[in-house]
Formats: sequence, C-alpha cells, structure tokens
Amino acid sequence: LLSFEKCGGLILKTELNDKFGSYGVVGAVLLTTTLEADLSRWKDVLESADLQGAEVGCVDIFTMSCRALGRGVEHAMISRIGSEMASNGCRWFGLKFQKKERNQPVHRFLEWVMHQTEGYTAAEGYILHSERAAKIEFDASLPLNMLSGSDSMENGQGHAQHSSGSEEAFTPAQV
Repeated sequence: LLSFEKCGGLILKTELNDKFGSYGVVGAVLLTTTLEADLSRWKDVLESADLQGAEVGCVDIFTMSCRALGRGVEHAMISRIGSEMASNGCRWFGLKFQKKERNQPVHRFLEWVMHQTEGYTAAEGYILHSERAAKIEFDASLPLNMLSGSDSMENGQGHAQHSSGSEEAFTPAQV
C-alpha cells in the first residue's frame, strides 16, 4: 500500500457510525487520480465512447462490507471518488468490477450509478463521469433492492466518515 501511495495512488477508508454505535471500517477504495493511470484495460470502451485521450482516472479496488449496503455508505463512497477524481483533473474514471453471484447488490447499485452519471459499461467494470458521480446522493425514498439489493436493515440515522475526516450524513429508509 505504501508503494501504491508513493506512485500517486490514493487510499480511502470508510467508517460507519449510527445511533447504535460504531461499525468500524466498512469500506476501502484504492484509486489513481494521476493522468498516468494504467488505462490499457479500458482501451476498447474509451475508444468506442470517444474518450480516447480524455482525462481518465482509475479505481483499482472498491470494496465494502455487506452490512453497510443500503445505508447510504455506497453513495458516499462513489460521491467521494467522483470528488477526488474531479479535483485531480480526471473528467472520467474507470471502476474495476468483477460480476459474481454474491456481489449482485453492488452490481445493481453500480448499474444505477452508471445510468445516473451517463457512464459506460466495460468488460472490466464501468466508466463514470467524475463530476456527476460527485453528486450521487442517498435517496431513502427509492426501493432498497433497486439501489443495493438489501432486503432488510435497521432504522436510524448514521454517518459515513472518510479517512480524510470529511463526513457525509445519511438517513436509511425504514423497512
């Protein structure tokens, strides 16, 4: 991880707290905001979307605990990634994703984000617009199964806090 940071990578962690206490670290993101990011795996989609030569960053790892899904944490994480990318000059970013049976909730969420940001689907994941991703917000009125696939969750309010100390509030839907 230290060599990743020395090469211009950024490591973000997400912690979750609600009225019942702390869940601890529930998510982590490794991203490259430098314009020298390895975009070879995105070559086909960048060409087909006419983004060849555009300022594109890369999310190498996006991981979160399933207990955090549906609580707005995934929204806060995508928003933070979009903000980091945009502030570092990356108009777009590739988010690597391996579709598997057990990560269907995140897959549905990322499909929703892709449509919200007018992004692109790629064999390796998604290409998302940074500034639009930065505006992603949790909407408790939307069905949870559409956003994250969660079937149930506790009521209450909490915060998703990023390692930089910035904090974003969320209010989970009542189920």
